[in-house]
Amino acid sequence: MVMVTSFLSAVFCGEVEHVEHGSIAVAGQQYGSMATVTCDSDYQILGNATLVCMADGQWSYPAPLCLPSGKGSQNFFTPDVLVLHLLKSLTALLGGVSVILCVF
Repeated sequence: MVMVTSFLSAVFCGEVEHVEHGSIAVAGQQYGSMATVTCDSDYQILGNATLVCMADGQWSYPAPLCLPSGKGSQNFFTPDVLVLHLLKSLTALLGGVSVILCVF
């Protein structure tokens, strides 16, 4: 009898990045586990609400942002917020470090 053991069962992703104005429900931290982000009331999500622990030990996406929404709030989906979130996502995807320079 031959027994095959998957190396993927030993992969752990660690903690999901904190989401300000939101909560994270994590169903484990090993390969294949899922984490779901929910924003507080009067906040809306920017990014993917469901994250999956991947074979490389990283979550499938960076944690999303919870931005104010509803009556009386400003439009927080401005180009600068969208660009920063895009840079954060690409940096995580490529496994590198991004440097953001703000010129005023």
